[in-house]
Amino acid sequence: MSPTLIRWSALSSEAERTDFLERFARCAEDLRAPPYREHAPSVDYTTTVLRLALLRPSELFLASANNDVLVRAAVMQCAARDQTGVLGLYEAAPGPEGDAATRVILDMALAWASSQGMQKLFAPVDLNTWFSYRFLVPHEPGSPPGALHGWEPTQPPEYIERFRRHGFEEAEHYQTQVFDFPRSGTYTVRDVVRHTGTAWHAATEAGFRFQRLDPDDQADLTALLDELHPLCLEAFRENLLFEPVPIEIFVGLFRDVLARPEAKLTHWARDAEGRLVGFVFAFRQDTKMVVKTVAVAPGARGQRLSTALFHLAAKSALEAGIHTFISALVRRDNTSEYLGQAHAMPGVTVSPREYVLLHRSVRT
Repeated sequence: MSPTLIRWSALSSEAERTDFLERFARCAEDLRAPPYREHAPSVDYTTTVLRLALLRPSELFLASANNDVLVRAAVMQCAARDQTGVLGLYEAAPGPEGDAATRVILDMALAWASSQGMQKLFAPVDLNTWFSYRFLVPHEPGSPPGALHGWEPTQPPEYIERFRRHGFEEAEHYQTQVFDFPRSGTYTVRDVVRHTGTAWHAATEAGFRFQRLDPDDQADLTALLDELHPLCLEAFRENLLFEPVPIEIFVGLFRDVLARPEAKLTHWARDAEGRLVGFVFAFRQDTKMVVKTVAVAPGARGQRLSTALFHLAAKSALEAGIHTFISALVRRDNTSEYLGQAHAMPGVTVSPREYVLLHRSVRT
């Protein structure tokens, strides 16, 4: 049976649109099977993305059979590039029905993008790169990737294969690396702290000052977020598909995670005039340190500030008894200096995980 397709633009009444948006936001968890179900995007997350998506040219799709949703997706204009679109919020049922419905929706998304004058479509991107984007690449086609983490993009392995079969190809490649340091031996966390300490000493002598996050200090956190917003806009503006977001969206994305006790590994840097010029968002996950975001103002680059910030996070991790570091979601050709040369760390076990951002021409 062919799936029934519902398009947002085809709905005329307010009641139809309200019902559509509620159904769209709530179906993700039902479409996923364990272990991916617990990582399905929440209703609140989806609603936030939809609210912003509908402020620009966009089209939303639901495909169903027997009143059960098989696939959802949204295709939107990219604000960062002319004649470019992004496809995100994709969720689909497993098996042949999900395959068939995905083909229908991808064809419709490409047709809509063409009608808007777009030349290229990136996927998966939930509106922009402030939200979830990239597919997690399974170790083998169709195989589960192992342990899943809430801070990384996670999805059933068939998702990426469906897009690839529809002509989507790799645009950028990213990598998460897990560094498991022995507690004693040739190279330990103490060696990491010692080797990166030279950058911290040099930065301190150059007039930079460093602070550590106190998640319990809400007033300090509010002030930090106000300063961090323009720093991140400046630091990431050259990234592929980057677009600025209003401060209220930025604060909504970061306040809760920075207010958790696990975020105490986070540090930032100020220059001699007191301006915020660098930031490392690092947090504890069980017995591991995750380095999630490093931002350095363009005018402060070339002075090893990122290494100095990592030094402070690593030192705090060592003091907490942490011997496993995770360098998360780094573009593969942009591996950080301090974790980029596994061969220089004998005895350290390094486990990678891969992700891709896909794209394809709108016109075949």
